[in-house]
Amino acid sequence: MSAITVTDMYMDASGVSLGGHIKMISNGQTVMDQDIPPGDTSKAPKDPNTDKTIQYTFVGVEPVTVPAGIYPASMKYTATIQGTTSTYWTVSGVPMFVKMVMKSADGDITEELVGWG
Repeated sequence: MSAITVTDMYMDASGVSLGGHIKMISNGQTVMDQDIPPGDTSKAPKDPNTDKTIQYTFVGVEPVTVPAGIYPASMKYTATIQGTTSTYWTVSGVPMFVKMVMKSADGDITEELVGWG
């Protein structure tokens, strides 16, 4: 199985979403292709069945390279929720994670920052 997800998300400096677009392709077929409306996603309605508190664990500081650049001192965190373990790399001054890897029984998903600013 081959899957690709491309998400273009635009945020202002305070973390408010300015909107974007998401496109998912699985086995050569487009399964999602839609605009993401602007707004503060932290205030969006949440599904009570899936909205769980996530506990992040700081792992350490390490370099990470993504299409948006090389970050020699990124902060690495892990979190596990509902059987899925995710690893996040964040950088001070960048308003979103620069890399995220989710591992589950269904497979792995990697997202990397391609640009911002």
